[in-house]
Amino acid sequence: MKKIIFGILLLSSFSGTAQAPYRHVVATGGAFGQSPGISLSYTVGEVAVTTLTGASSILTQGFQQPDGLFVGIVDPVSGFVTSHAYPNPVSSQLTLELASSKNEHLIITCHDLLGRTVLAPVYQSLNAGETIRLQMDVQQLIPAMYFIRIMRKNDQQALETIRIIKSH
Repeated sequence: MKKIIFGILLLSSFSGTAQAPYRHVVATGGAFGQSPGISLSYTVGEVAVTTLTGASSILTQGFQQPDGLFVGIVDPVSGFVTSHAYPNPVSSQLTLELASSKNEHLIITCHDLLGRTVLAPVYQSLNAGETIRLQMDVQQLIPAMYFIRIMRKNDQQALETIRIIKSH
């Protein structure tokens, strides 16, 4: 009896481990297309979960559509603002717009879900009131979720973390 209980406890300790929080779909067909400024992917037989309507178009999004893409929080102490990180999802080049109300020396890093640095750090100086655009080449990354971390160079304080999705 003790061996059975021990076996059940041992097996139950392995359940739920090594699970990745990625979405997967098994589909009969689909495709991915890209042109300057836009990318489109679709899956045949995918269940529609969101429908957006515009003045001249209707877009139905389904399982492939990622969750919220960008949340920016301005720290009033630092005065630092990240204006935009686009396109998100990104396939090759990510544009990062940075602005600050004071002079800053920044380190910009990209991390995977395990916290590993996956791109070489970018060192950037930013003058007060200036808005700059940085191009980050993410083409060599595998499709997954990543975090762009923006830190002060002198004290390594994290000013902002942006979640990005790398597509095909």
